[in-house]
Amino acid sequence: MKENKLVPKLRFPKFLGNWNFKKIKSITKIKAGGTPSTVKSDYWNGEILWMNSGELNLKRIFDVENRITENGLKNSSTHLIPKECILIGLAGQGKTRGTAAINYVELCTNQSIASIYPNKSIFNSEFLYQNINSRYDELRNLSTGAGGRGGLNLQIIGSFKVPVPSLPEQQKIASFLSDVDEVITKLTKKKTLLEQYKKGVMQKIFNQELRFKDDNGNEFPNWEERKLGNIGSFKSGTGFSNSEQNGLNGIPFYKVSDMNLIGNEYKMNIANNYVTNEQIQRLKYKVIEKKSIVFAKVGAAIFLERKRIAENFLIDNNMMSFTPKGDILFFKYLFDSLRLSKFVQIGAL
Repeated sequence: MKENKLVPKLRFPKFLGNWNFKKIKSITKIKAGGTPSTVKSDYWNGEILWMNSGELNLKRIFDVENRITENGLKNSSTHLIPKECILIGLAGQGKTRGTAAINYVELCTNQSIASIYPNKSIFNSEFLYQNINSRYDELRNLSTGAGGRGGLNLQIIGSFKVPVPSLPEQQKIASFLSDVDEVITKLTKKKTLLEQYKKGVMQKIFNQELRFKDDNGNEFPNWEERKLGNIGSFKSGTGFSNSEQNGLNGIPFYKVSDMNLIGNEYKMNIANNYVTNEQIQRLKYKVIEKKSIVFAKVGAAIFLERKRIAENFLIDNNMMSFTPKGDILFFKYLFDSLRLSKFVQIGAL
């Protein structure tokens, strides 16, 4: 059987020829792990690292929480995995199924993880990890069960085809991508620290522990406490039947899920649904034209505490908006400091 071939469109200079695509099982070894008995106390709290599938989200594994003993290793189907193997989540409905990671320490895994042992004469481990990691959706869609909702297994993983360029080209690609990952990691840490700093400053500002002065160095007037309903207006969304959805042009009609879209992290810029003037007039929709703050009003989404700025929009009946009489940015940060979920009325929704 002939393997697929590919000539990459984007390539480092001096590298020529096709890339061959080969099934993983034809060029490397694959194993699944196991879990020692939890009844045997002498199987746990040893010195051998043991990893569960939830830790795949760490991506680069330098340490894990659990340890097993030599007895735990000998009396279970788990086994010691050498450094720089590619680990793939097999089971579960969550995001771990199809998630790839690479280990930089020897460890064991549970049965929900497949371990690929790269043949060092054929593969650069970092290259193989980057390729599989970039194809998460493709691998996940191979799951057994209706609609790909089942799980992966060693046979599916083994039949998955991966490119095999020359080792020098793999090393060049792996070095470049790992450098990018390092930059991303540093920026992510910096973002996390800035978010923590911002959260602390906001708490001090809205508790009035920290006060600013005007341009002349004078104190601002004392703050007043008012009900939100007296300094702005709340509006609930409206019903949005399936027959009216999927429009591509017009006024955005936001749903709670639209807050997850890339580009909507702070301000609502795009929507999955738009409605025309004809729809607005026929269905008597009330467009919210002024800049407002939108948030979920029912269901588990309330507890995510997401608030976004929106302008000239409609929202469905799972959402609510607040249009302030003052500066929209001030009120956005004020809302960010509030836990709206504490006002939830307990019920079915």
